[in-house]
Amino acid sequence: MATITYQVTLTSDGKPAVSVTSDGPDAAREAIPWVAQTYATLLNDARAIPRPATTVVAQPAAEEPPTCAVHQLPMTRMRGRKGPFWSCHEKLADGGWCSYRPR
Repeated sequence: MATITYQVTLTSDGKPAVSVTSDGPDAAREAIPWVAQTYATLLNDARAIPRPATTVVAQPAAEEPPTCAVHQLPMTRMRGRKGPFWSCHEKLADGGWCSYRPR
């Protein structure tokens, strides 16, 4: 007697995946109608499930960047471990990075 294994999976995109494996090719062929019917049923059921509405979050108005007091250039908004901050991306005469921070 052949061993048949059916597998039904819901993928991350919400579509079902149905498969059958068997150690006998005749048993696998006989299971194909079940697989096709199960897939169609699951696909129709998945379409009937209401999807959550997509929420659009409004971004706050872009803040005008401050000017670096050392280089007189607009600064860049950065994300750091302690939160966002303004940074000057210019180097000093000694080769170090500008450390100016606006108030």
